[in-house]
Amino acid sequence: MLCGCSTYLPCKEDAPMTAKLHDLKQLYFCREDTFSVDPSQDGSGYSTIHAQDITFTPTMDVIERPLQNASMTPIAPVNGAKGGTLAFKVEARGTGAAYGKSGADVGTAAAYGEYGELLKGVLGGVHFGTGSAVVTGTSATEFTTITAHGPTFELGDCIYVENQIRRVKSRSGDVLTLSRALSAAPTSGSTIYAGANYYPADEGHLSFSFVIKQGDEQWMLQGCKGTVAFEGATANGRPLFAFSFMINDWKTSNKSALGTLDINATSRPVGPVLLGSTLQYATGSHPVAEFSFNANITAEATPSIAGTQGRSNFVVTKRAAAGTIKPLWSSTQLGHFVSGSAQELLLSVGSTGSNAYAISVTSASFNAMPSIENLNSQLFMNMPFAVVQANSGSHRDFKITLF
Repeated sequence: MLCGCSTYLPCKEDAPMTAKLHDLKQLYFCREDTFSVDPSQDGSGYSTIHAQDITFTPTMDVIERPLQNASMTPIAPVNGAKGGTLAFKVEARGTGAAYGKSGADVGTAAAYGEYGELLKGVLGGVHFGTGSAVVTGTSATEFTTITAHGPTFELGDCIYVENQIRRVKSRSGDVLTLSRALSAAPTSGSTIYAGANYYPADEGHLSFSFVIKQGDEQWMLQGCKGTVAFEGATANGRPLFAFSFMINDWKTSNKSALGTLDINATSRPVGPVLLGSTLQYATGSHPVAEFSFNANITAEATPSIAGTQGRSNFVVTKRAAAGTIKPLWSSTQLGHFVSGSAQELLLSVGSTGSNAYAISVTSASFNAMPSIENLNSQLFMNMPFAVVQANSGSHRDFKITLF
């Protein structure tokens, strides 16, 4: 290839090419202050993220020019706007930090962790809980926190106490009431671990710039907004959060200050395998073979002639969160669909206050006829559900909580 200069010297791209191995990729991200504007020129502000199945699909519009003259040969087209998609998956896991209490009466506030800011960006909202301790365990559903700690918990937040995850149903001063009972009244002095609670909001969505580093090449993707799904949640499975983003612009880059990935960092604990986990809905815990969840957030472009790619933003216009559970076949399970009543739902994974997570739904409606599946010669039910509005005060539609 020849460059555009008058000396017709070979471009850099004409140098001998080295094969790029598909799996040798490193992903970085940084929150944008202005849509589609690189937030860190040298790359020092970008964070590493340990991901898999990193897939960048660039696009560019080709605009035809059907001009007419005396020849049947067409006129060369021109290139239009760039765009594309980015998809990747990360291990579902906790933050690696135990947000309990750091002193006799001092709680530790939760924080983003490795990819929490991405969850906040795609969903729109986050509430960082603050750790505390049980002063008095009145019952299996009610206890008192350290003085003045109660108001730090938002309704619908998930907490980790007595090695169990529960949702906060209501709060009166420092007295918390849980939506479901613990195995017993919590012991005085037991640590209450708080989490970062991510929830859907009508505003507050963030755009990001990403860098994909592969060998000696870097690709920068700008103006990215997206959604997230939870998959791989099968018995003995390794669940993942699957992110997918729309891209406004892409180009090569040469950032000199990108960080290195420490795979053993405290913020990257090994994601818990789905063993000993619980799914609670209706009247108790239920053994299920599979669970899936998708935030199903839709973003659409804002057309603008001033935009470098014909867009000034991607705006979130819709969400239709939904999922599927797969319990053993029974008339009772079928009854949850037939009754038409919505159910609170809570998936709990993990056995330590520093590496656990939960997906909670305030009002899940089983909105389609369940199908029957033969799994290991046993009858299971595929039960799809949709997240619907709930008359639950200030409770959010759903929350993804990382401890």
